[in-house]
Amino acid sequence: MFTKYKFYDIHSHLHTCLNKMLFDESFLTKLKQMSIGIILATEDFLDYEEAIRISTRLGSILSVGLGFHPKNYDYFDHFSRILFSRMESVDVISEIGLDKNSKCPMNQQETYLYEILSNLSSAHVIQFHAPSLFSSILDILSSFHFKKVIFHRFNGTMDELERIIEQGYFISVNVDDIPALSRKNLIQNCPLSQILTETDYPYCKNKDYLTIIPKLIEKIAQIKNRCKDEIRATIKTNTNNILLEN
Repeated sequence: MFTKYKFYDIHSHLHTCLNKMLFDESFLTKLKQMSIGIILATEDFLDYEEAIRISTRLGSILSVGLGFHPKNYDYFDHFSRILFSRMESVDVISEIGLDKNSKCPMNQQETYLYEILSNLSSAHVIQFHAPSLFSSILDILSSFHFKKVIFHRFNGTMDELERIIEQGYFISVNVDDIPALSRKNLIQNCPLSQILTETDYPYCKNKDYLTIIPKLIEKIAQIKNRCKDEIRATIKTNTNNILLEN
């Protein structure tokens, strides 16, 4: 049951912290007490297999997302058949998108992304990795009819946010990005019903995992001038809606 959790981290790489945290019984006990529901994001099918293997260790996993990060597109032709066969059995697709730092040329990245999206159904939850390329993703999405779309660590423009809002998509917010988002008035202008929370752990400044989401809820509450309980309850509703909706 997704609804049992108090906090939600919809994009984490916690499974990569094998030695530091996942075999620390004290951490695992506190994680359970904190009641944080987690989606593990993976970057290729090998990462996905590893995340599946250790997900039972965490005990609070909502889902394990199968991904293919743009930095891995050089290997796409070799692994696409395996990737597509695994996609049929997963609920969440993570870390697909576009990246200027990928060695793969942008036109080829777009071709691969079209191919991935063409193999998905409207039932999939899709998390996009697209730093500074949100408009390009939105343009590509106009050829499809997906609704369960999340823009991971969104830090785009107001125009891009308006397009996301219009399509009923979601943005996931990371506490490290709050200052920039606040300066751009993006949190203020995004309906609370389209905001999700994430850590992107361990790719974040705060290494105390258990404090990240509560601090993020507090920051959003301050920006929105709402109480923390209302923010937390709405994030919970948003997360459950996107994961449970048929």
